[in-house]
Amino acid sequence: MLLNEENIKNLKSPDKELVQGFMQFEKELAEYRFHRSPESDKWLEQFILYLKYDFLCYLDVGHKFYRARNHIPTIRYTDQYEVHKPQDMGAPPKFVSSEGRANAPGIPLLYGASNKETAAIEIRSNIGESISIATFSVSSRIKCLDFTYDGFLRDPLPLNTGIMRERSCPFEGMLMIVNHIFSTPTLNNPMQYIPSQVISEAIKIKGYEAIAFESRRSKSSKYNFVFLKVDSVKIEQVESFNVDLHLDLKVNPSHDNKSTLEFKFLQGPPLNNGPGGFRGLGTISGVTK
Repeated sequence: MLLNEENIKNLKSPDKELVQGFMQFEKELAEYRFHRSPESDKWLEQFILYLKYDFLCYLDVGHKFYRARNHIPTIRYTDQYEVHKPQDMGAPPKFVSSEGRANAPGIPLLYGASNKETAAIEIRSNIGESISIATFSVSSRIKCLDFTYDGFLRDPLPLNTGIMRERSCPFEGMLMIVNHIFSTPTLNNPMQYIPSQVISEAIKIKGYEAIAFESRRSKSSKYNFVFLKVDSVKIEQVESFNVDLHLDLKVNPSHDNKSTLEFKFLQGPPLNNGPGGFRGLGTISGVTK
């Protein structure tokens, strides 16, 4: 439980009522996926109403984000790979779209990260694999909900974030909850996605176009995005990377047009029962295609 009874008791209104309502909302979703009580529906409407006071921000034209995909060998049991084509780096087709934090199966959404390091970490690539990282940019101003801690606790945001906030009032208890349900690894249990999926659907219906939330795998205080509508973003380029035995990302030698980027990586045991991760000090170097 994120907040105990004493924590909730000390919250101020309307944050306190929102948190209490969420507890009942989450309890119902554990038993009923498609039907809720009038009280839970009323809570969801109230929550959506309050979003514009403390969660609303805008992504301006030109704001960049990144998406990574593992490569598939062109020949089995060899290390020959092809860089993913730009059209393959967007949201997946409906017939292969799996369950995500903000979407049910068959309803694809576009997920991305605030930088290339975070995008690479989020897909949990194995050592020795080759990956593609696509750079996207915002083509028209996007109405976004910022569920990151930095977005709420500092007003205004630093100028270099590319995010513009409207106004702020304290919803710290509810912030803790929404950040948790959108960011915490689910340990391969899709049932844990249900609260964030229901909330995301309600957010989308109300006209919001994107959600920003913390990355729990990247320890560099970076964040992820989910784009509920994709007609306001465009892909700029796709880069190819190799992950070597020292947990470095190296330039794919099969490509000629080389540009180099460097980031530090954090290292540790695999997360979410995954096959491995980029969690040690390393560098990322890229080649533009």
